[in-house]
Amino acid sequence: MNLITAAAVSCALLFVAMVLLSLAGEWVSRRQPARRTEPSNVATGAVFALLGLLLAFTYAGAFARLDARREMIVKEVNAIGTAFLRIDLLPADAQPALREQFRAYTKQRLSYYEATDTESLLAEYAAAARLQGKIWKASVAATDSGNVATRQLVISSLNDMFDAATTRRAAAMFHHPAPVVVSLFVVALLSAVLAGYSEPRDRFRQRTQFVAFAFVVSICVYIILDMDYPRSGLINLDYINAMMQDLLNSMG
Repeated sequence: MNLITAAAVSCALLFVAMVLLSLAGEWVSRRQPARRTEPSNVATGAVFALLGLLLAFTYAGAFARLDARREMIVKEVNAIGTAFLRIDLLPADAQPALREQFRAYTKQRLSYYEATDTESLLAEYAAAARLQGKIWKASVAATDSGNVATRQLVISSLNDMFDAATTRRAAAMFHHPAPVVVSLFVVALLSAVLAGYSEPRDRFRQRTQFVAFAFVVSICVYIILDMDYPRSGLINLDYINAMMQDLLNSMG
């Protein structure tokens, strides 16, 4: 089970748990009417406010990381494209081998995006690092006796290309800390209990609200987790990563 499937299952369980806990809160409320006092309403409002803040901040954080990953892909495509074009500055006999290595490297970066778990990500990054080493050695050898300005242009473009890959690796490994996600689930469950305890006595309206509340919160949590792992869920960067495929196609 990959991470996004686990997130979907977790949110489905969250929905069921919230509905059941709301009903449990209602059951307790109906048997202890004397405890429905103003302080409990204050506590309920505080928990709902906390839930709202957690949802807002985690949503904003996930969206910010999604947008940053989008920019990183664009920057890497530009860096690889620039480095590939500068192969034309090298001696003619060194160009064919380097172009082939660049094509292999670009294919590897496409495979890196398609990896959906940490182990696959590390394996794909390691494979790309080996190709980086080959490209670096071949480029240094080709510019060893050439023009200094040409050498600087080629080497600087390779540095940008390698740095972009490292930056994307770091971003792929960074998500919401586990305690934040756990606290979001805990506060959501607690708010479900308090919703059941504090709602009006109309059973039909009350239980409809329980289901609606649990559904909305569960969907929001799923979207947050989906944005935080944009490789295999509903929200992804396929349309941006297509630029890498276009670059590979342009390499011939």
